[in-house]
Order: sequence, then C-alpha cells, then structure tokens
Amino acid sequence: MSNIYDYLDKYGNKTFEEVGYTEVDNIIFTQISYINFSNIVSKDFDKINLEDAANMFFNEGRKCFLKKASNLLKVIKDKPRYKNLLLSNYIYKLTDDEQFGALTIDINKDLRCVIFEGTDNTIVGWKEDFSIAYLPIIPSVKDATKYLKQVSKKAKNIIITGHSKGGYIALESVMNSNIFIKRKVRKIYSLDGPGVKKEEFYSKKFNSIKNKYVKIIPKCSIIGNLLYDIDNPIVCNAKAVGLIGHSVFYWTVDNNKLKRDTLTKYSIDLDNYFTAWLESYSSIDIEYFSDYIFNMFDKYNIVLTRDIITINKKNYIHIINDIKNSDPKFKKMLKEFLYYIKNYYLTDIKNNIPIISTIYDKLVKNEI
Repeated sequence: MSNIYDYLDKYGNKTFEEVGYTEVDNIIFTQISYINFSNIVSKDFDKINLEDAANMFFNEGRKCFLKKASNLLKVIKDKPRYKNLLLSNYIYKLTDDEQFGALTIDINKDLRCVIFEGTDNTIVGWKEDFSIAYLPIIPSVKDATKYLKQVSKKAKNIIITGHSKGGYIALESVMNSNIFIKRKVRKIYSLDGPGVKKEEFYSKKFNSIKNKYVKIIPKCSIIGNLLYDIDNPIVCNAKAVGLIGHSVFYWTVDNNKLKRDTLTKYSIDLDNYFTAWLESYSSIDIEYFSDYIFNMFDKYNIVLTRDIITINKKNYIHIINDIKNSDPKFKKMLKEFLYYIKNYYLTDIKNNIPIISTIYDKLVKNEI
C-alpha cells in the first residue's frame, strides 16, 4: 500500500499549476507545522521559500520532537512542487495553559494555506486538550482567531488545516471569524481532530461553515471521533492502530488521495464509551479531574510526555500514594477514564507507560 513518500515520488516534480492542491498535500503541510521555524520564518509577512527555510533548519542542527516531520521536510525541500512555496507568519507559544503554533504557506498569489499545529510533546499541550471539554473557548482558539484575522488581510483564497488539536483549532478559528474572512475560506480540514461541543454543533456559527468543512479520520480513530461532528467524514485506511494510527504517516495513499475505508467496531465502541463518560459528568467535574492530574504532573516536574515514561521510582511511589489519598470521586473518575485509555492504547501502554497500567490495576483491585 502506498504512503506519503510514494505520493512524493509520483507528484513531487509536478507544480501546483500542473496538479492542484490535494488531500495528501494537506497532510504534508500539517506535519511541517510541527517544525521549529523560530527565527527562520518571519512572524509577519516577510517571506522565505521552503527550501531556504529547511536548509537553515538543518544547517543549524535543529531537531524536531516529531522525527518523522523533520524527515519529511528533508525530502520535500528539494522537490519542485514544494521548494519555492513561500513561508511566513510563523508563531509558537507556550504558557502555563496554552500550546499554540501556526504557519502560513503561500502556494501561489491566489491561494494561501494556514496551518495550525497539533499537540506537541509538552504536558501543557495535553492539559489544553483536556480543557476543550470544559472551557467555552480554549486559549489556542483565541490566538488562532486573531492569527487568521491577521493573515487573511492580504489573501484572496484560504485553506485552513491542522492535525489533531490543530484540526480542532482550524475549525473553531473559522467559526469564530467574521463574515469577510469566512468568504475567503475555501476549505477547512481537520485531520483526526476532535469535534465540537454539543451546543456549538447545533449553533448558527457551525452551520455557517459546515459546507466548507472536511473531516478526515483513520479507520481506527478515537481522537477524531470525540465530541460532536458531521456524519460524513472521510475515513481512510491506516496501516497501524491505537496511538500509532493517529499519525498520518501510517495513513494509506491511493494516487493523490487517501484510500477510503470504514471505521472499525473497536473505534466506534470506544467513542461511545468516552462520549458517555464525558456526558455523565459536569464541566466543573471534568475541570476538577483535569486540574488534579496536571497539578500532580507539575508537582513531580513532569513537563514533557517522555517524563511520564522515564519517571523515577521515588516519584512513582509518591504518585501512587497521592492517588491513594485522593477523594473517592476522583478515584472513580480516574478508574473510568483509565479504562478508556488502557483499552485504546493497550499495546503502547504496556510497552511504554507501565505506570498507567499499574494505577488502573490497583484501582480495579481497590489497592489504592
């Protein structure tokens, strides 16, 4: 089965004038947004072509937490289809409650692509993901809406896209924009990003952009199934399941499109379970649950996702004791939540994050 790189072999030498913007181009751009272009790509409209920006990135010995993204950049920087594309308006922001990134790519004088970065390897990024369930509007959406207003000023036609949380931000940013910006937007792509809250789904602002909204999810999707969304997403084949299947690098390409498929029963069942879990608690409950977890991470200096994997034995014991001494409501919510996590990421959890399996098993056995 073909993948992104097979697509690049076939279409990398063809310009956008020869072959227009495709689903696979869209996927490629979402991954480039994960690259750290700070002080390489301007924060404003001073443009640099992709080849020069990529060469500066690699010449400076920079690394990307998502190695597959930097490997992809290394390939496309020499391809005629991409090398002369103009990059601008790069931003990356990390605060106590927000992880936000954005990049603008001018494909030609008439078409601009705005890409919002998904969740990176920071715990703050995951904390903000949780806040989607209880905040009316998350910090990244506020910044994305401002960003879109800025970059739309000199644009004729705009495509908005993002992977994971980036897809959610892409959708929300357009929903919260004025009518003049919405008129310039041709398509809004969300690649396995969560949907919207129930009240938003039935709102006028969602209905006003629904005809421009394209949702793409892998057949094993869970993240992309969360919350409320359209009934007709594009479901693509993926060569991996679980956490790995969320990565676009395992999605199957058919010529210049994604290979169509159907959702697995496993994906549907887990979506139904998590939706029921969310709806069984109030937004105040979910916020309390989230704050408890992330305050604990902060207490033990867990700032990157890898810190959960490499946690030392002393802190491991402290975390177990903290949960043991927590209130019954938190324990109940945690056990129910970990049931979802443990089943979705079963293989990944056992191999890489054993503390989650340990905590879940101890909760089930009433040992904590």
